[in-house]
Amino acid sequence: MASNWNDKIRNALRSGVSTLREFAYPAPARRNGSYNVRQALGVPRVGLALGGGFARGIAHVGVLKVLCENRIPVDALSGISAGSIVAAGFASGATPDEMAEAARRVRWNSFARWTVDRRGLATNGKMESMLRSLFHCST
Repeated sequence: MASNWNDKIRNALRSGVSTLREFAYPAPARRNGSYNVRQALGVPRVGLALGGGFARGIAHVGVLKVLCENRIPVDALSGISAGSIVAAGFASGATPDEMAEAARRVRWNSFARWTVDRRGLATNGKMESMLRSLFHCST
């Protein structure tokens, strides 16, 4: 059952990749005075905006995996909430498989120390140390 579900998702993503290849706009061949072969050949630039929510963040990892499998480079990333964590991990060099494994290990209490404070309901220290250990980078 899960394999069938995974196949459906994979096929839908591949269909989206084909559409992206067909309709994405070609970028100019020169940027800041430098020559870019990919752009000169009319290869589209790909930018991703990743949304928030834990489940959506996991789905974004799957999208990145399909893009990597199809050797489609991502030129720009942005994200909010869980999407920003996925974007930061990918930008730091983590593979989609590494991010999926990290998501399996993460627990709710890994993100924050819950508190009542005038600055908010949680502190970010635990999340910062978790991100450093997962992606070997600093925020």
